[in-house]
Amino acid sequence: MPAYSSSASLTGPTLRLIRFGMLAMLLMFAVVAWKVRAGQPADLQRTASDLSAIRYVAFGLSAAALVAMGVLRGVRQRAAAEKRGTFSLIGTAFGEAAALLGVVYYFIGGSDWLPFAVGLLVFLLSWSLLPADPEAV
Repeated sequence: MPAYSSSASLTGPTLRLIRFGMLAMLLMFAVVAWKVRAGQPADLQRTASDLSAIRYVAFGLSAAALVAMGVLRGVRQRAAAEKRGTFSLIGTAFGEAAALLGVVYYFIGGSDWLPFAVGLLVFLLSWSLLPADPEAV
């Protein structure tokens, strides 16, 4: 049995697999939220103003994720090749957080999918801003 090494690197194929897994779970959660909301009557107690703060936070998180990806891109360029995959995964996680908050907004009673769509776009943008290939800079 191989011993665990704290200096293990995240290879390109492994990062791609992790990213596709993250995308699959994100889309599955969106489908579940859509199915659950479609089967429920409209909640008259919850108005758009009750959830507007969450909607704005979702957009803010998308913007913050883009900024974080820009910073991580610079850090990734200066890092050793074996550490670049880790920085790419961190950037992808920021994008996933933005998309997840968009789904949560819709799930708890939001009226539109726009926060999720923007978060999903940021998530997918992380794939090109922070490539999985450790040699790509």
